[in-house]
Amino acid sequence: KIPKLFSAKKKVMNIEKQIEVSKIEDPQIRAILRLQRNSTCEVTGKYIAGNDNFYVHRLVPIEHGGSADLENLMLLDSSFKTLLKSENKEDYYKDNENYARILKTLSKYK
Repeated sequence: KIPKLFSAKKKVMNIEKQIEVSKIEDPQIRAILRLQRNSTCEVTGKYIAGNDNFYVHRLVPIEHGGSADLENLMLLDSSFKTLLKSENKEDYYKDNENYARILKTLSKYK
């Protein structure tokens, strides 16, 4: 019998300490974040299935003094990307329930 020396989670945590989170599109960073957050949207609590059916969002952008670590990232359902990238949020999303949820969640980090 071959002994199991390292669990997958332990390997990921060791890798996490070595990488810089400068590009949130990096597949390795996305995989680590997904493992840490149990593939769950941090706004809705919904399980995120599939390979790329999620969006990684910085709580505080780097250009506004945000840190380049995993604690500054949120794992969100892909539907939130449109909400966060929209330029006319107030008019278009005034009655959108998901938009209200994300504003409430993000307000915790102010």
